[in-house]
Amino acid sequence: MAWLAHENAWQRETAQRVLLEKKTEDLKGYWDAVAKQQPTELFRLHVLAINEVSLSSRAHGLGVPASDSGSGAMQNALHLDEKASPRLQEVSSAFIVPMIDEVTLAPEAMNRVEVDARAAFMQILMGGQSFGARAADAARFAGDVWINRAVLASSKDEAGKVLSEVLRGHLAASYSVESADFIRALASASAADASADDFAASLAVLNKEPGKLLWWKPAVLQGLSEGLPKSGRKLGVGTLAELAAKAPAPYQAAAKEINALLSEVDRVMVDGTAPVEQRLAVLPLLAQRSWDKAEPVLRMLLAEGQPEAVRTAALPVLKKYGAQKISTLLYELLPRLGPTAKREVVAMLTGNGKTVQDFFERIERGEVSKGLVDAETRWRYLHTGSKPLRELAERLFGRPSEDRAAVIASYKDCISMQGDAAKGKIVFMTVCMVCHKVKGEGMDVGPDITDVKLKEKEALLSDILDPNRMVEARWSAYQIDTREGRIVSGLIASESADAVTVKMAGGITEVLPRGSISKMKSLDASLMPVGLEGGISKEQMADLLAFLKGEGK
Repeated sequence: MAWLAHENAWQRETAQRVLLEKKTEDLKGYWDAVAKQQPTELFRLHVLAINEVSLSSRAHGLGVPASDSGSGAMQNALHLDEKASPRLQEVSSAFIVPMIDEVTLAPEAMNRVEVDARAAFMQILMGGQSFGARAADAARFAGDVWINRAVLASSKDEAGKVLSEVLRGHLAASYSVESADFIRALASASAADASADDFAASLAVLNKEPGKLLWWKPAVLQGLSEGLPKSGRKLGVGTLAELAAKAPAPYQAAAKEINALLSEVDRVMVDGTAPVEQRLAVLPLLAQRSWDKAEPVLRMLLAEGQPEAVRTAALPVLKKYGAQKISTLLYELLPRLGPTAKREVVAMLTGNGKTVQDFFERIERGEVSKGLVDAETRWRYLHTGSKPLRELAERLFGRPSEDRAAVIASYKDCISMQGDAAKGKIVFMTVCMVCHKVKGEGMDVGPDITDVKLKEKEALLSDILDPNRMVEARWSAYQIDTREGRIVSGLIASESADAVTVKMAGGITEVLPRGSISKMKSLDASLMPVGLEGGISKEQMADLLAFLKGEGK
């Protein structure tokens, strides 16, 4: 028993195994004695894992007190295995739920009890909480996307009520991207669930300070516009526009407020004197308009002189309309954009099978620099099934040698060359940082390569010049063709029944609804393309290796 608190993990685990093999019920009286000695958290963790001990004994003697609510013991108590799960309610009612309720019902108790976000997440998923308690957790851990997802997942037919409670608290006080996304998702879920009472609750929040465009109201409108088409017209309307124009009797007061807000949205969106946060909040609503109505507004929002945050937020709105419609505007913008925005525009133009042909032809005519095309995009079109496009890409970029061993051999001299780490950092920022991080610098797409300095230079050279030699499944690239003609290549960050989240070079993340995907296939290759030697001389490679190895520091 004493070894369950030993600092050495093997000692603890072996003691736990031995106790599991014994008749641990015979030791039942010993738990209380040990509890009086204030056992360590590690001790309690191992006791909680011994299923033969009755759960009531755990709750009374070795259960997790409120003062340990943020501990690993709490998390493990909530994460009991399948064997214990039929009896979970015994523990939950004995010490977990009362402690959570203490915090939920008395927020001032937070000074005394801090519920760890992970424990709160698991508690939400256990179910049984009121919508007010879920809203309190969302407010307490504002910005935690996993808490938000747990609240959404557990709020079937109650998302509007949760939204109403959330907007009573401090979360509504100031704008943030995470809060706006959460509010939008709650409003969308409320409309899609099509529960009349809950939908009425989500509409009622718009009446807070009538006529005033509080920052979160556009997020609610955006959510309603996304959720209503999924409601099957069970609420009497199928779109936000229909709700505003032909609202059923129960929603007519809300419709009046929606129309007033939409008029205010139009004014704020183009008002250079309006607070930037307010303009950012209303921008997503622009995607609900037809291109002929959205184009003049987007052209103005993307013009020089606009706040950088507004220009950055307006750019993704363009994607909704498809590259063919927006290509003229994109070519106008391209010379004036910064590096990050320029990459995103090039991705739009090269991500469509029709616009990429025109883009490459402009490169061939000398109108656009081929340096704008990243190595991954070059590789993709050098291997496309379209012969004319493949031949055009070969003329522009050349085809990397298939004999990677020969390429590596030709760069072997770099290993013994004296590289300049400072210059190597510039090479890294030019070629590598669109996907990789080193010591916090770069994009979080592929693996963090801070620790590659432990590798020999020869191994690093092989990794760079032959990236497909060995690829873990999680770093394998996928190509997704959309129904609107776009081609998206990247890593699959996450999947759900409704959408696929893709991480692309440059740190761009995009959520693609399943309904928009026509084809998705694994490329059985690294997102890091073959042929980087085309843009890195031997001297630059020596510098890059010196930087990655941390030389000269």
